[in-house]
Amino acid sequence: MKQATDSRCVRPAAAVMARVHVAVHRVTQGRVGGQWRGGQVGILSTVGRQTRRRRNTPLVCLREGFDIVVVASNGGSDRAPDWWLNLQHHP
Repeated sequence: MKQATDSRCVRPAAAVMARVHVAVHRVTQGRVGGQWRGGQVGILSTVGRQTRRRRNTPLVCLREGFDIVVVASNGGSDRAPDWWLNLQHHP
């Protein structure tokens, strides 16, 4: 039961934190919130699968040679992140 309670609190809190991060990143042109743990933070814009609303998600982007790597981990959850599902539905 504890896990269900935690997820009900964590998802909305993470969504608010992401919106704040995107806003600060944009206002400061990446000077604040532009890096995290050695990687650049990029803002990915997707379209919601059901709502068709524009969604902006901050993602850590790491360089691997000439490639840019983004991990769709959803914080270690078994569920794929919404941005990944949205991107698959509306490439």
